[in-house]
Order: sequence, then C-alpha cells, then structure tokens
Amino acid sequence: MVAWQAPAPDSVRATLRAIFAGREYHWATRRTGWDVLSALLRRFGDWLTDMSAAHPIGYLAALAIMTLILVVILTHTAFTLWRALRPRAAENGPAAPTLPPTLDASWHLREARRLATAGRFSDALAHRFLSLVMSLDQRRVLAFHASKTPGEYTREARLDGEARKRFGALVTMLYEALFGGRACDAGTYAAFDQDAAALSRAPSA
Repeated sequence: MVAWQAPAPDSVRATLRAIFAGREYHWATRRTGWDVLSALLRRFGDWLTDMSAAHPIGYLAALAIMTLILVVILTHTAFTLWRALRPRAAENGPAAPTLPPTLDASWHLREARRLATAGRFSDALAHRFLSLVMSLDQRRVLAFHASKTPGEYTREARLDGEARKRFGALVTMLYEALFGGRACDAGTYAAFDQDAAALSRAPSA
C-alpha cells in the first residue's frame, strides 16, 4: 500500500502566489467624491496645524481672512433668499388704462362699429365675431372661453345645418382677413356684420 504524501509547503505557496497573481484577483478601492473631499480637508487641517506652530501671526491672519470670507458668503446667501422670498410690492408707475367694466357682447359690437368707422376693418371683424360668440353663449348655443379659437367654436356651435355653414363661412372670412392677407373693406365688414346679426338670432339645433 502506497502512503499518501502531502505536498511540500513551498510548492503550495508558489501555487497560491501564481493563482493570486492573476488580473482577476487585483482589487483596487474606488475613491468617491467624499473621500477626495475628506483627504483635502485633512491636508488643510494639517496645514493649519503646521502654520500655527511655525507662524502664529500668519495663522491668526489666515483665520481672520477665512472668517471674513465665510461671513460675506453667508450674508450674500441670506440677502439673496430674502429678495427671492419677500412679497413684491406694487411698483410705482403710470396708472394702467381703465378698462370697460364688462367686455360683453354689446361692448364688442360697439368697438367693432368704432373700428369700422375708423377704417380698421380687420380689427372690426375680430370684435364683431366676439360679439356674435358672446351672444350665442348667452343662448347656450356654445360656451365662450378666451382660450378657444374660432375653429373650435365652429365644431362646438349647436346650430342647424344652414346656420352652421354660415357660421363656418364667417370663421373662414375672419381667418382670411386676419392671417391670410385678404383685403378687408367697408363692404366686407358690412356683409360680415349682416350675417353675424342673422346668426345671433338663428335657432339652435
């Protein structure tokens, strides 16, 4: 019977050294931002300690300068926060123009006629359309909202077939006058005003 013989210790150590010499066993500790900051703070503390021992007057001067800088930073931060969070007082200036008490359908109709008399027919069409929309809103034919476009009112208006077509024609005329470069004169405004007046009385669907 052959007796089992243990390997020599030197050969085991050599084998282990060969294994752990591989790249997969090379570990490196990653330095985080906090580690870098901590190292810098320690170096700064060591520098202050050395300075206090070697140059006491310079050490006191450095502390005074750093204290002053810290006070300036904190004061600036506090002032910035105060300005950002304080309630803004009304700025003195020229008084805002007085607006009409209610911008209802009647007001827009009067404004449309005033602008038409002044020869500003495209602007007059816009106010005449608003007057029509507000009139239809009073009759619950549609719901007026300042953010809506004329096209949205076309889809929303609860009018019968013929009245809906005439309403869509007014919207097309309005878009062409305001954005399409279509010439708008007294005759155009008169026709628009006449159709708008008829539609304001048209029965709902």
